[in-house]
Amino acid sequence: MGTDTSQPSLFPFDGFEAYNITLLAVYTLETFALIIFVLYENSWNGRALLKPYNLFLTLMGLFMAIHYAAICAEIRCIYRLNFLMESGNIDAFLATIQYLHWLSALSTYFSSAVDICYFLAGWHRSHAILKRMLVNCFYVFDRLLKAVLFIYILVPPFLLTILPLFLKDAKTGQLIFAAGNYIFIICLAILTAFDVGMVVVFVRYLRETIMTEDGEMKLDFLLIARFGIVSAAVYVLLSALYIAMVCGVSLPLQLFTATFFILFNTLCGLKVALYWNQLSKNKETLGAPK
Repeated sequence: MGTDTSQPSLFPFDGFEAYNITLLAVYTLETFALIIFVLYENSWNGRALLKPYNLFLTLMGLFMAIHYAAICAEIRCIYRLNFLMESGNIDAFLATIQYLHWLSALSTYFSSAVDICYFLAGWHRSHAILKRMLVNCFYVFDRLLKAVLFIYILVPPFLLTILPLFLKDAKTGQLIFAAGNYIFIICLAILTAFDVGMVVVFVRYLRETIMTEDGEMKLDFLLIARFGIVSAAVYVLLSALYIAMVCGVSLPLQLFTATFFILFNTLCGLKVALYWNQLSKNKETLGAPK
């Protein structure tokens, strides 16, 4: 039986593609496990998935899976481009390039959406502590954060991936690309400053709690503060890596992947820790003398 060479082969299948497929599988499975856990801890009540922290955390995992799915599709497109270049099919070649650009835009937007979900999840989960520690300026920070997040998800991805598709002048395209990178860096720097500020607030809260407080919600708040410090510190590192990359510093891809993996699982770990803490409270309540 002969081999059909009219279409590009599914191979070559290189290590980079296998790496991204693995990450796609990991985040798909983690998101599914998170959904099951949320339903289980809430007696299989589907509305629990719509609670802000659960929703944003689930969307983080889902968007990361879509991000890696888009990258895998981009890799397939690149293989197809090589085939079409050799076969001389110009129309299909140009159409595939256009498709590749849209896939790149898709992966960029979902990557930005992950950052948005991270901040909204952290801001919501830490709402009580932040409001308590930032009495006079909490609502100012709240509105400023949401404004920066709005710009962050709309402007840089549009300037970096969508607008260049409609520009024919190379110089204009370069200026737009540079503007997109500068806005990206500014927004990321502001968001990183927010995270550093949250670390400071959490550390202050831990010190004040250890010295003065003894309330029923103490352990929940302590868990939120401790996990908040870890997640904020990891995000600061991740932001520094992104800014360095945009500025032209060559960094291994695995460094970004591992850092975000730690970040996502820190947020999931907080959820599990709060659940076990609630179970311990329930056992103590049932075992208490009446």
